[in-house]
Amino acid sequence: MSNSSHKSLWSLIRAVLCQGGAIEMDYFHGRFETSEHYHARLDEAAREREPEFEALLQPAPVTEEEYGATLMPQIQALPPRLRQYFHDLHTRVDPAGDLRRAFLAEERVEELTAKCNRYQMMHRVAEDQLNAQIAKTKEALAKAAESQERERQLREALQDATDWIQSFANGASRPPKDGRKVLRAARAALSQPHGSSRE
Repeated sequence: MSNSSHKSLWSLIRAVLCQGGAIEMDYFHGRFETSEHYHARLDEAAREREPEFEALLQPAPVTEEEYGATLMPQIQALPPRLRQYFHDLHTRVDPAGDLRRAFLAEERVEELTAKCNRYQMMHRVAEDQLNAQIAKTKEALAKAAESQERERQLREALQDATDWIQSFANGASRPPKDGRKVLRAARAALSQPHGSSRE
């Protein structure tokens, strides 16, 4: 805001305060029949001053001198793309808003590209974690199948050993022909560590 605008705003605010004080003094001295009349007068005064405030709020056109002396140092401190945007606005005026739409579209594309890259990275991390979990599950299933096979072999060996011992208990004159083989299989099954693989 220029110095002249500051002075105009100061003068307007001072005039509004003086007018409001005068209306309040009128109300104090009983010149308004009711408080509703007093507030109605305040509303009327506000409406009278509204055009003056609107005129001050309208941006004043930037002259070449103001652009070079005030805005240019601030624009030069901006990132390169923003500097180019303001330069194009100043040189081309852009009445149709094409520069603004193109700038916002480019900003949106960059934002969506960055978001897409983040999602792709998150997807890769999730995929790696899933593959690792699948590998662990397969390994656990393989160990479970191996353990079940070992238990099956152990049951068969123990059943064979039980049958062989039962044959002696029933008075067999001599052990079965494959008795030693059954005992060796039972010992191997019992001595094998739990969860180890068989050759």
